[in-house]
Amino acid sequence: MASITLVGDEFDTDFVTSLLNKQPDYLRIKGAMIRKGLHARFTEWGIHVDEAESLDSNTHLIPIFNFIETNLEQLQQLSAKLNAEWHIVVCINILNERTPGIGFSPRQLELASAIKAHIGFDLYAQQFNIDDMASLDKCPLCGH
Repeated sequence: MASITLVGDEFDTDFVTSLLNKQPDYLRIKGAMIRKGLHARFTEWGIHVDEAESLDSNTHLIPIFNFIETNLEQLQQLSAKLNAEWHIVVCINILNERTPGIGFSPRQLELASAIKAHIGFDLYAQQFNIDDMASLDKCPLCGH
């Protein structure tokens, strides 16, 4: 999965939606309750590319960078006007010890730099071979 999110202290998320003419896939308002005793520390507006199996991170990154290229001027305006930052995140779930390729083209790096985006990777590696699960008494993930 890959996402691009505008993160800031407080800003008008409706303004972002209107300027980009795009509904967010992810929205969090500073102070909103996430769960009992935990409140959002920032306001966030984001879109994502759904999770899908792939050994190439660009499967998910290309739509994100196409969005950036199409909306470059607006993205730059938003971060400056709202005093907020863009974050590009790739989430990778490694199964069966099959690690994906991770890389950026020069154009992708240029676009990320143009909006001064932070780039992050979340890696989740399963400590078992999923093909061996049929022989297990309990699931190594949840214990059932």
